[in-house]
Amino acid sequence: MSLFEQFFSDVNKNFMFDMIGKIFQKDHNIDIKQDQNNYKLMDDAMKSIFENNNFEDISDINEALLKTILGELKSKYIDSPVEKGGDFDKSLEKLMQDRNNITQPSTPKQDTEIKSTPIQQLLTMNENNVEEIHVNDNKDDGIYHPPIIKLNSNKRINIQSSRYNYIIDLKKEGIVSQDLVEISKLIIPIESNYLFNLPLLLLTIKELDVSVYLQQEELITNKNNTVGIYKPIETCHVEPKNKDRITIDIRDMTGEKYKHNDILKINIIEMKDNVIIFTCSNVTKNNYKINDMLKVLNINTFEMELLEIISNPLKVSAIKNNMIFCSFEGDKKNKIYNNIDMKIINMSNQNLLIFNQYS
Repeated sequence: MSLFEQFFSDVNKNFMFDMIGKIFQKDHNIDIKQDQNNYKLMDDAMKSIFENNNFEDISDINEALLKTILGELKSKYIDSPVEKGGDFDKSLEKLMQDRNNITQPSTPKQDTEIKSTPIQQLLTMNENNVEEIHVNDNKDDGIYHPPIIKLNSNKRINIQSSRYNYIIDLKKEGIVSQDLVEISKLIIPIESNYLFNLPLLLLTIKELDVSVYLQQEELITNKNNTVGIYKPIETCHVEPKNKDRITIDIRDMTGEKYKHNDILKINIIEMKDNVIIFTCSNVTKNNYKINDMLKVLNINTFEMELLEIISNPLKVSAIKNNMIFCSFEGDKKNKIYNNIDMKIINMSNQNLLIFNQYS
């Protein structure tokens, strides 16, 4: 059976709607199954999710569907709740308020420019003004400013990788490579490894012919870790190139590469006394620590109790040899899952590379 047939089958649709309902009920105490429009919401979204992503496994595309629909349901019920019987009155009240704003006596020109509402601005615009606004979205006094672009190491596409050496699929992230104009800063957790012996890092992006030293400018500390803000020691302009993927390579000042992969393969998962235990291929020291938040990357199980736990980030409670222990809330029966083929990533030590952010 093809991926298309698996994804759009009634069995998979009913399974996903049931799982989404249980997770949303657990997180927000709202039963979305009472409204059949929610099933249609999921059904309508499936086509665009399938067509706009290049998935090879049913678990990956189901995970994308799960995240998308949970986000839309949160917007529908939590971020913008609908109050029965009050929609028309509230809409009318808002329209009247807007009308009053429009019909207020005019004020001196300078004051009007500062305080005018979006509705007032629209009423005073002609067609040329409207067109100019769309054309000059990234302009200030006629000078073009490229969009600020942020690349997060947790968005990497290569499994055999680390947070210091990874590949980003620009096309998948909706980024045009020609918009990568200038490297602005790197925000990165400070860790106990040789990369941070000196307050300088070497950043290379081979596809863009970038090689630049970054200097530590600021440290931000909380109870769990310290994050460093690094900026180029000299202006680093990027020559326009047409690339779909780029490789972010962060090394110490001497160019020494970090040699350990930090995405771990899971062999066994055990749920025991409100603790989930991941038995991994290998846990390299300092890649995972107590209180770090980890995430399962490729969820490929139909076990509902397990799905409800691993669909959200989990906090590391303990580490022993190649086992990672995470506590969770809820009453689940003890169970062992063998022959698991999933992977986890540590969300707490990822870095953020920012382009085009001028100070």
